[in-house]
Amino acid sequence: MTAARWTGYLLLPIAFLMERLAWFAVRTVLWEHVAGAGAAEAEAATRVVRTVGWLVMLSPIAGAAVGWALGARRTLMIGLLGLCAGYLLLVSPAGALPGAIVMAIAAGLARPAFLAVAGAVSPDPDETPRTTLFLVLYAMNMTAGFGGPAFASNFRATDFAWILGGGAALALLAAGIAGLHVKAANAAGAVELEPQDDARPFTGAAAILAMLFLAMTVLRLGAALLLQSRLASQLPPTLHPSMLMVVLFGGVVVWIGLAAGRARAPAVVFAAIGLIVLALAPLLIATSVVDLSGQYRDIQGFAHLGGAALLALGEGLVMAFLLSRLCSSAPRRLSVAFAAAWFLATSLSTAILGLLPDDEVVVSGVALLLTSITCLVAGIYVLVRRKHVRALFEGRAATGSRPR
Repeated sequence: MTAARWTGYLLLPIAFLMERLAWFAVRTVLWEHVAGAGAAEAEAATRVVRTVGWLVMLSPIAGAAVGWALGARRTLMIGLLGLCAGYLLLVSPAGALPGAIVMAIAAGLARPAFLAVAGAVSPDPDETPRTTLFLVLYAMNMTAGFGGPAFASNFRATDFAWILGGGAALALLAAGIAGLHVKAANAAGAVELEPQDDARPFTGAAAILAMLFLAMTVLRLGAALLLQSRLASQLPPTLHPSMLMVVLFGGVVVWIGLAAGRARAPAVVFAAIGLIVLALAPLLIATSVVDLSGQYRDIQGFAHLGGAALLALGEGLVMAFLLSRLCSSAPRRLSVAFAAAWFLATSLSTAILGLLPDDEVVVSGVALLLTSITCLVAGIYVLVRRKHVRALFEGRAATGSRPR
């Protein structure tokens, strides 16, 4: 195995964790920092943070454009250094808004570029090692989601500069760690911007994004309904994320074993299983939400736990496995764009679900049911037609040769 591949497996997850920790910590204190940095009223601070939120949602478009022009590795380094500069600008005399804008745009470069670079670490025959890497990356994102806010919440208003300075240091450290892999990949002569020899699967990418969008919709609706169940107040709000962490790290152990044994575990097959698992979650979620008599409360408790477990298992399979497949299927020039499309699809699902009324359990339940049925159909189809679907994703005829 080349140095480029080893450094990808070992260093990219560490760099991703550093960058995500910085982002989640800074995001936790951003509103309070903006409010205390000169915004005369809470409304003004809210307007700044809302603007930054929209920029973060749409900034992957900039990442796609820069990735097309410069390649995934350069885009990653520019994004990480830009994040460092943005965090430092947040505490500069120039005011919070310029730094927040730089930070948001730089995040749009770094996030999809991380996935694009990871997708190029292993060639297609080594799908199992690559899936392991994406399981680790997804686990690092969840770890940062827990650790960043928990760390930032321990600081007082007067310590915001320390949070932002720490975020800049973590982003710079991430750039240094990721830079070692980039240097190894460049030394190995891996070209990013040359034209692809064969037609790559735009239709396959569209299918993957549609499945990711479906899965995300089920996850968001399911998690929201679980919070409205009759036992939600008696269970920790971190139940689903905690279960997801168990699924991800357990999956990492299993897939490391499969990779060590040189077993081929097609990502598409396991993603299909994940879609079917997600489609089953609404059965338990509905049981935990409906009004049952007191003698059935124990059943509702088990239903709540079971629904959270199915959501966690489905998310771990669908997201990590399909992201692995998506990022490895992309043409070199479009690798960042393919990953950016995932972030945009995620933002779109969030925006659409935000239109649903929070207190309308029936409306959310019907939407969840319809989406889960679609998930079930998609999962069964992919499982039954897995060879044809994998061929579609890999840009070759079903009986043809593997793309070079």
